Amino acid sequence: MASENTLKKGNVLIGCDLGISRTNCALCLDFFFNPKAEIIHRGYDRYFGYEMVNIYKNLSDEDKKAMGWDEEFDKNFIKSLKSYGYCMDM
Repeated sequence: MASENTLKKGNVLIGCDLGISRTNCALCLDFFFNPKAEIIHRGYDRYFGYEMVNIYKNLSDEDKKAMGWDEEFDKNFIKSLKSYGYCMDM
């Protein structure tokens, strides 16, 4: 199992042979929640926005700090989701 810092090191390869969108989900989460992500957003089910908002609402300040969020990133998180067309209840 990879350490919790693997994504931060930038040496991650994610793949899936099952075709059930778990890879897309993982990449989408990394794209939106990792301020240092250097991936291209390819989209995911637009209703996944509800799930991301739920995760966001449950993040503590310590969680955000551990992921490298700053005030600007936090302030623009929901705007970013909306700009990619994700549905949300905010």
